[in-house]
Amino acid sequence: MMRLRLPGGIISSQQMQVLGEIVQRYGEDGNADITTRQNLQLRGIRIEDVPDIFRRLQAVEMTSVQSGMDNVRNITASPVAGLDAEELIDVRELVQQVQDMITGNGEGNPEFTNLPRKFNIAIEGGRDNSVHAEINDIAFVPAYKVANGSDRS
Repeated sequence: MMRLRLPGGIISSQQMQVLGEIVQRYGEDGNADITTRQNLQLRGIRIEDVPDIFRRLQAVEMTSVQSGMDNVRNITASPVAGLDAEELIDVRELVQQVQDMITGNGEGNPEFTNLPRKFNIAIEGGRDNSVHAEINDIAFVPAYKVANGSDRS
């Protein structure tokens, strides 16, 4: 099994095309699993196919670096980030920046080895807290004023 980090669960059409090709060629039953942390898991991968898979993933800026075991987990965000007309802030770029900082742009980052194992981070930009940020180790949730003037945080 190979797990891929997808910060905020975001995948481009080009990345999806490459992923589809990888799954069809190397995967088990042509399927990939979506995890609760917005990762993708490829099953049935053979060790001899890993170099070609890594090459294909790198060409579309996808990585499996620190995607499992005792590493900082994938950063989750609203599945409608950047699409929700009511969101307070589009967090997609921030999620990617945090991802890059943690993984060293896919090369690994020893500065984060002192974070607890399986550390969970969520970044929410909407009002509805669709990522259930409170269940994470650290969460960034926007505060805003509601119509009656009280703060909402």
